[in-house]
Amino acid sequence: MRLKWIRLLTAVLLLSACLLEAGFAAAEKTVLLTFTGDVTLGGKDNARGYEECFDNVAEKEGYEYFFANFKEMFEQDDLTIINLECVLTNTSANQASKKHPLRGKTDFAKILSLSGIELAGLSNNHISDYGNPGFRSTVKALEENGISWFKDFTYYICEKDGIKIAFIALQNSVINTKYAKLKKLLTDVRETDGANAVVICWHTGTEYKGTHDKNTEKTVKTLIEEGGADLVIINHTHTAQGVGIINNRSVFYSLGNFVFGGNRNIRGGKNSKDPLAISLYGMVVQVKLTFTDQNKYLGQQATVYPVFSSGYDPDYQVGDHFNGNNSIIPNDYRPIRLTTKQAEAVYECIKRDTAFEIPAMTEKNGLAEIVFPYLPAFDDVMVPDEETDETDASGPAGLPEAASPSPKRDTKSNH
Repeated sequence: MRLKWIRLLTAVLLLSACLLEAGFAAAEKTVLLTFTGDVTLGGKDNARGYEECFDNVAEKEGYEYFFANFKEMFEQDDLTIINLECVLTNTSANQASKKHPLRGKTDFAKILSLSGIELAGLSNNHISDYGNPGFRSTVKALEENGISWFKDFTYYICEKDGIKIAFIALQNSVINTKYAKLKKLLTDVRETDGANAVVICWHTGTEYKGTHDKNTEKTVKTLIEEGGADLVIINHTHTAQGVGIINNRSVFYSLGNFVFGGNRNIRGGKNSKDPLAISLYGMVVQVKLTFTDQNKYLGQQATVYPVFSSGYDPDYQVGDHFNGNNSIIPNDYRPIRLTTKQAEAVYECIKRDTAFEIPAMTEKNGLAEIVFPYLPAFDDVMVPDEETDETDASGPAGLPEAASPSPKRDTKSNH
């Protein structure tokens, strides 16, 4: 009888341990975020006469055409975030005096809502292409179609299961001239708004360059170590660049282009010595943030999906004849995911601009992905911390110049 009770007690203890373990596993919460390269819904006014321009393709193919290869992915995450690199306005009035002003019809905001995209960053060098009226028109078009936006000090708070994640979109002029205010914002979103994690989407870098700038790396280090950012996503260069890990927080130095109506054709890089620095190669990045049941940040895990920014004849695109500066391929504005063979050049772009060995590509359902290791939020563990010079505590310096979009919305609020 005693032996029977001992066995029963042992079984109860084992069952309790299993239930406790299951309970702890269930107590962890996750938020899955998806980021894409630059998105331009439209193009230059002087390109609208061409049959293959973005506007004509939208009219011919319909609004669900452009993101069709990613809609399922976008609908299954918790939030999809883009950098909207254009103005949504129905008039060419107030056009800025610049070489490549970009705009699309206000109705094109429906393209985003039909594709599972919920959040648009507006801190970039094209949001001011049609002045204050163009900016206001863009915001109105987004909001009327259920798309949230964030820009400079107008940040966005995402909430899920009690977790709050703050999204802050930056441009160089904010960091260069308003760094003290930015530092205060990074503190306020945690202490006042109760953010459990902070994501920074930064518009910076040198266009058509295959590697990230050292000043960018120094500033990212400051934003993470001093500002407390948990994830940094960078756009602007139109090329795929590398990955960094600082304090076990990820930084993606450039995601390249995605649905980019600004280019009817895709060319080789401006620098013939760097044939991989072209806007065909890009990536979609998914980051899963993990939290305790009490909403404390635990860590993150990133997966990179290599893409072509055009799905036009992918077998031609991976050929050696596409390495020259004069190579041209039509842009169908419909990015595609790649097989591991097709993704080799994209992988090389990421690898050569990354200071540590990145995981090998794997293939799931016939398509390439790069699954990075889970990074726990141990602030005293810095693996692999990038070797950079210390940044002046008074704020980063030496950043490349960027135009300051107007109007300036220096308000500490959500919308």
